[in-house]
Amino acid sequence: MRTAQISNVLPPFQGPKLRELRDFIENYLAGRKESTDHDYYRIDNGEKVKFPNEHEPEAKGYEFKNILHKAGMTRKEFKEAQSRTKIWKHHVPRDPAKPAVS
Repeated sequence: MRTAQISNVLPPFQGPKLRELRDFIENYLAGRKESTDHDYYRIDNGEKVKFPNEHEPEAKGYEFKNILHKAGMTRKEFKEAQSRTKIWKHHVPRDPAKPAVS
């Protein structure tokens, strides 16, 4: 008897579109761009986050999770802030900055 693996039934978790992710970092987290071979941002709490390559239209789940952890946020807090700011347009940047999740 064969059983279906969960990865065959559910698609892998993907983060937001890269345009929205850039708005989140630049507007909500007050990120300042620092470019080398990749785009990096220094966010409001002093952490440095790597912006995903633009080969894919969406951030991969683990890339998004790393950015959220450095911002001191959970996915639930991200969704709440997304709706409260009308997708990173109002009441940005956040105040106060939160420390990174270790």
